[in-house]
Amino acid sequence: MKKINQLYTAVLITTLFGVLTGCKKFDDIGQPYPEDQLRSCGIEEFIFEAPHRPTDTLSISYNSNGDPVKITRTTPTTGFPDYIFKYKNNRLSEFIGVYKNGTSTEVWHKYIYGAGGLVAIDSVYTFAQIVNGKPHEPIDRYAITFNYDSRGRIIYEKWTYEDGYIYEQHYEYTADGNLTGASYGNKVSFRRSNKIWMFLDRNYSVNDHLNSSDFNSLFMPKNIELGLSQDAFLGNYYSKAKLEYRCP
Repeated sequence: MKKINQLYTAVLITTLFGVLTGCKKFDDIGQPYPEDQLRSCGIEEFIFEAPHRPTDTLSISYNSNGDPVKITRTTPTTGFPDYIFKYKNNRLSEFIGVYKNGTSTEVWHKYIYGAGGLVAIDSVYTFAQIVNGKPHEPIDRYAITFNYDSRGRIIYEKWTYEDGYIYEQHYEYTADGNLTGASYGNKVSFRRSNKIWMFLDRNYSVNDHLNSSDFNSLFMPKNIELGLSQDAFLGNYYSKAKLEYRCP
């Protein structure tokens, strides 16, 4: 345990130093509407299909600030839990994938912020029990650190496991503000309805999927059909999705 704590301390000090000394003010590329207006049109239901999986529905509840607090699904099970969001000082502090019994979790994220209001470290606990509101006896534990571009988008993340294993992922954006590797239309990405979706999905794209249709009042898609391709929302892979919003 001493070795593990030393590893996390080293990651914390190194990452916070980088965030504090390298912080830049950022804005959004091509933001079509003010953030408050987009948040007022939050996703209420995300109904999706994927190959070899039954149709599933994510039902999303929000707080008075327009931020998600809970997501329930048709049948929570291993790999497909419900979700709980916790906040401190109006910022996401914990994101938990929880099973129906309310005492077992699949994944538990705890966030530490650096300068500029950006997450510096994500401490992750897998398959932990909930004891006194804290993760207890997780099967695994690792820390994720981030690099951001001048617009506050994650462009690099590094996962550091207890055994020293390292996983790294890079993200790139086009001049139009879309994540590379997909085809886009000219309407608005559904993730733009809340910055939490963009952060959790590591996808800050401005535009919708190319095969989107039937848009809401802010031009976010109500239907997405990707054919043989797949995308993921909060780790839930889908090839077809129907979205319902709470637009005023």
